[in-house]
Amino acid sequence: MNWIISYRWWIILSSLIFTFLIASGMQDLAFNPDSRVFFSEENPQLIALENLEDTFNKNENVYLAIRPKQGDIFNSTTLKIIRELTAESWKTPYSSRVNSITNYQHMSVAGDNLFVANLVADTDLLSEIEISEIKHIALNEHALVHHLVNPKGTKNSQDLI
Repeated sequence: MNWIISYRWWIILSSLIFTFLIASGMQDLAFNPDSRVFFSEENPQLIALENLEDTFNKNENVYLAIRPKQGDIFNSTTLKIIRELTAESWKTPYSSRVNSITNYQHMSVAGDNLFVANLVADTDLLSEIEISEIKHIALNEHALVHHLVNPKGTKNSQDLI
């Protein structure tokens, strides 16, 4: 064990050189989030998954967040912007579904009749009563809260998580 003390500077220097040599290979390290790298091209389950995705659809999403400068999103200006953005998003290549609070399919009942329609039908003619009704519906829909709108409908994006 005395040799460790006698050659301590050589051991420290060789340890540092060895560490730098090992660390130089780290530049080639990469993270691939695709789980398909674990399967060969001939894997029957991978082939079945790719056939399913070719037939139907891959689960790839794009999220656009709207944050008003002041107040909550439930006003005629912001709802109009969301509705226009929703309409334009349908023009995105390969879009198969566009979800927003304006085109959310809301169900209502009147007597024996069941009505299904967009939550926001026309943003140009909304009264304050209709806006407050839209806000009430949106903030009480489990499918919307924490998914398309935060629990308060405010501009605070941290409430969405």
